[in-house]
Amino acid sequence: MEQQKRIDKILKAIEARVQDEVGALLGAEFYLDSGARKIVGKEAIVEGLQGKQICVHLELTGDVSGRAYLLMGIKDAIRLGGTLIMLPDSELQEVIGREEYREEVEDSFGEIANIIAGSITKDFEEMYPKSCRFIRKEQEIVVPAKVDIESDRPISNQQFYLASFPMIIDGKQLGELVLLLPAASFDLEQEIAEKPLAAEPVGQEQEPQKKPAQTIAKEPPKTTEAQSAEPEEPEEKVESVPPTVAKSEPRKMDFDKQRKRIDRLLEECQKRLTVEIGALLGVDIFLDDLDNRIVSKEEFFSQHAAGKQVIAEMEVVGDSQDTSYFAVGLKDAIHLGGILIMLPPAELTNVVNEEDFTDDTTDAYGEVANIVSGVYTAVFEEQYSKKLRFIRKQLKLVVPLKVETASDEPMPDRPYYSSRMSLTVEGKSLGNIHMLFPTDLLQLEMPKADEIAPQVDAASGKREADAVKKPTPEVDQGQAASPEKAAKKPVRAPVEVKNDVLDKHRKRVDKLLVLCREKVQSEVSALLGFNFQLSNQVNTIIGKEPFFSDFVSGKQVIVNMDVVGDLAGKSHLVVNLRDAIRIGGALIMLPNSELEAVVADEELG
Repeated sequence: MEQQKRIDKILKAIEARVQDEVGALLGAEFYLDSGARKIVGKEAIVEGLQGKQICVHLELTGDVSGRAYLLMGIKDAIRLGGTLIMLPDSELQEVIGREEYREEVEDSFGEIANIIAGSITKDFEEMYPKSCRFIRKEQEIVVPAKVDIESDRPISNQQFYLASFPMIIDGKQLGELVLLLPAASFDLEQEIAEKPLAAEPVGQEQEPQKKPAQTIAKEPPKTTEAQSAEPEEPEEKVESVPPTVAKSEPRKMDFDKQRKRIDRLLEECQKRLTVEIGALLGVDIFLDDLDNRIVSKEEFFSQHAAGKQVIAEMEVVGDSQDTSYFAVGLKDAIHLGGILIMLPPAELTNVVNEEDFTDDTTDAYGEVANIVSGVYTAVFEEQYSKKLRFIRKQLKLVVPLKVETASDEPMPDRPYYSSRMSLTVEGKSLGNIHMLFPTDLLQLEMPKADEIAPQVDAASGKREADAVKKPTPEVDQGQAASPEKAAKKPVRAPVEVKNDVLDKHRKRVDKLLVLCREKVQSEVSALLGFNFQLSNQVNTIIGKEPFFSDFVSGKQVIVNMDVVGDLAGKSHLVVNLRDAIRIGGALIMLPNSELEAVVADEELG
């Protein structure tokens, strides 16, 4: 622990020196802050990186030998290097947006890395008991998703002491400068062994323990093949709780890690979409509230897709072949397409309200969808372990409440990884956009869904086994008892299924009624010539008697409506008499004094 304190003290001095010397070199206000300080392995380091990185190799010479590394996001490296060579601001923003790490930028960032290496050397020479120099060597571009953990590239597979420094230049917050010191070279590796219960080291040490657990999980088939030759007791041990844990835990860890990798890529896609769509339209676009989750087709259309949707098919080619889907609300698609073809604001508002998706607007929105496919292609080709290209195909207009789950339209019934973002255009909040990837395309083959059901069954099985523990001392009896228990479950299932179906259907109807409210507001406002709002919507099942005794008061105007089509029946629109008079009087433009008089007299003529 004393050694770590000594290193931390040196790092604090390095922070101040690098800040001053790099700031002087750039001729800008450059600040570093203190970030993380921890001992980590290569895998944890790579998982913590987001987007492309510049990795600078630092050779250690003197009494201390080994390799240290500097890591910085490629955009931040371009910004610092571009600032040094005094690129015009517009050109600097362009090369940052395109992540063009061209030769002159690479050379200028190399000079900055030299300054940083020199600053580190000075403070270690002054404050560390052993002679230690940091010599800047090569630099390389690193794509975290493509790093092989077992290899020695771009960094060696060992324990490091990680020190991060958040950066600010001229008031703009950048990412982090990360310094990796080889733990063994600075006598920090011993502290890991002395503190096996520490939070960080344990996270690294648990993984080797789980690998044998995978082999345990694979052994049961071998024992079942040799059942006649081996006693039953070992089988009981294999079939007990540890194998279920052993089977689920490693896969769960793999799923979680893969999901984190994918989420980092999707966050990068979000940032690029904001820039690229904004550049295409020439207006400020903001994408926020990124939410990634696994959804079924039914869940997406019943719970996530609000109103009519324009769905762009994205054919996926490359190392894998499949189809993804980009979904945007119809009104938002018209809004984006209308901006691109430069509709006047008043006309744009009208076509959006009328949901008029003309050929010109459709073609224009198709260009937006092309930008979207290009962004996902760029990110997944550069940063994903597999090369994937997204090719925009046809656009489909979809009414979510009319989608049949069992059909292949507008997409097959399979699990999807949904990446949802809220859309703001020129300060106006619009709806949500969704990018839907088949889960197996992203190597997220639903391990959680497959494991949750067995775990629930296993848990219920254990409870049932506890309840019949005395009468089932033998394995054969236990096996005979469990089917009987399982046979009883379908008796309860229909009730649960009916309730579930009713709940889902009610959600669909509630969603439809929200759309009806919005449509009524829009249509009545247009009819009356002023803003008409409906609020505090409540949907409930109620009988005739409680409706008239508890829900309404005073005289009411009831409009009877025949329901025809696939369904037949009657609905009723109920409005308070005075409100009906006020609305009708506004439509015929009664003078205000006369309107108030007829409302007070309740004259519905």
